[in-house]
Parts: sequence; structure tokens; C-alpha cells
Amino acid sequence: MLALADAGGSLQGDPQAATIPDVGIRVFARDTSNQVVTNLFPNGGVQTGFTVVPGLLVSSEIEVVQLSGAGGELVRIFARGLDDGAVHTNLLTTGGWSGWRNLGGFTTSEISAALTTGSGNTFRVVVRDADNRVSTTVLSSDGSTTGWTGIGGPTVRGNIALTGGNRPGVQPNEIFLQDAATRAVMTYNFDQPGWRSLGGVANSDIAVLTLFDGSVEILVRGTTNQLYVNRRAPGATNFIGYVNLRGILTGNPGAGAAVTGDPAAYVYVRGDTQRLFNKLQRSHFDFEDYVAASSIPTA
Repeated sequence: MLALADAGGSLQGDPQAATIPDVGIRVFARDTSNQVVTNLFPNGGVQTGFTVVPGLLVSSEIEVVQLSGAGGELVRIFARGLDDGAVHTNLLTTGGWSGWRNLGGFTTSEISAALTTGSGNTFRVVVRDADNRVSTTVLSSDGSTTGWTGIGGPTVRGNIALTGGNRPGVQPNEIFLQDAATRAVMTYNFDQPGWRSLGGVANSDIAVLTLFDGSVEILVRGTTNQLYVNRRAPGATNFIGYVNLRGILTGNPGAGAAVTGDPAAYVYVRGDTQRLFNKLQRSHFDFEDYVAASSIPTA
């Protein structure tokens, strides 16, 4: 594993990243002046340093949706406006930024967005609204939206996790959240509407993995501050139940899935020493031990 390196900048919140086809990795974050900033790490090259995406001050982390590059579209980002609490979006193309667009709504959480199934770059966007319940809109490739719609259900504690589609066997447009009343993990599928409880008692936001084999996994910190995972196998309807991956966490878990092969997924947590730790998942639900990814504390 490569050591962490200083990428510069003075940031707040958690950065997000996307792969730019045949170019490299582009990182997005909010800086201490509430601007959206981005840094490109080119393949085989030197980082560009953080530069501002102009035109909007924000009060959230930056939600990043990676695109295929078809039609010159590379990345779409979403953020909450500092002045209005609304959802704003901007599209990065090979020709540059298209400019910020106000999608309306009012969010009291971070923003979750993902590509839906079907043709074109169509996005499902989900937030916790002013009533602390789920509201959603769909942004189509032609720029039109469905408007914001509340879907009822429980009041929400924390942020909402959203799966994407575009993988065989994975149910698209599915959300996972923490019921504010019971702290159980709840799920809702927009293609087959209806709420389901997955039980447990969550003590963090929920990280979702959609693996290349079609399985879905959720990771959450429990009341013991240890990491738990719950899995739905390819083609299955139900999750298997929570498995304790141990460790002591002091923040939300983070995770990313590989496109193919082993390791199948990467899990990151902040330990009780405030250092960053990594846990690899091999195929067949096999998790390796925690390995320190940083020798320095993380905020």
C-alpha cells in the first residue's frame, strides 16, 4: 500500500474522488472558505494542486458521480448552497465546467446521487429534507427534473446512502438510512417501493458497496463502536444478518468496490488513535486484518 502524501489545500469535511478515463484521479472537496475545490492526480504525473470551481459557496461535502466520458461528460458534482440550502449541480466535460445549476429543494443532510439504469446520464438525487424525511428528484440527461418528492417513511438520523445501478444483478436506486426513532437500518427501493427494516442499532452513517459479482453490502458502526457488515448475495432478496468485523471506530466507515478481481473491496475507518486504517475484502466475503494506512492522526 502506498503511503499517504500531502495533497495540499486547507479543507473541511471529507473529500470525494472520481476516475477520469485515460487521465487520472480527480479529487473534490470544500475548502475553509466554503468554495468547491478540485485537484487532479494524472496517471504517471504530478498533482495539479487544488483549484476553485467558481460560482457557488457551499455548506456540504461534494457529492461526485463518475461518468464514462461518452459525449465528453466526465464528472457530475452536487453540493448544498451556503445561502439557500438548495441542491446545486455542475457538470465537468472535456471542454470544462458547464456552470452551476440550482435544482431547488432544501436539504438538512449531505447529498447522495447516483446514475440510474437506462440510457443516458440520468441521476437519482436523495436528501434529508426540512422534515427530516427522505426527498428525491431525478435529473435527466436533457436537463429536466421530476421536481422534489417526499417518500414518507421514518424520520432520518444522519445521512442517506444510495446505491447506483449499472451492474448486473444489483437492484438500482436503493437507499439505506438510520431510523431516528429506533436507530435501526432501513432500506427503500425506488423500483419496488416499500420500506424494509434490516434491524441492528446504528451508531454512524451507513456505507454501501455494490460488488462486481452483483452482491450488496452495508457497513455501519454499532453501539460497541465496532464495525459490522451485512450482505445480500447476488440474486437474493434478503440480507444474511450482521457480521462483526471488530476494530474500534471513531467515525463513519468508508468503502469502495473494485471493478473486478481481488481485492473485491476496500474499507477505511478511523481508529481510536485517530489514525486511518484499511481492511481489504477478498472474494467470497473474506476480510483481511486492519492495516494502518497512516502514521498521523486524521481529523
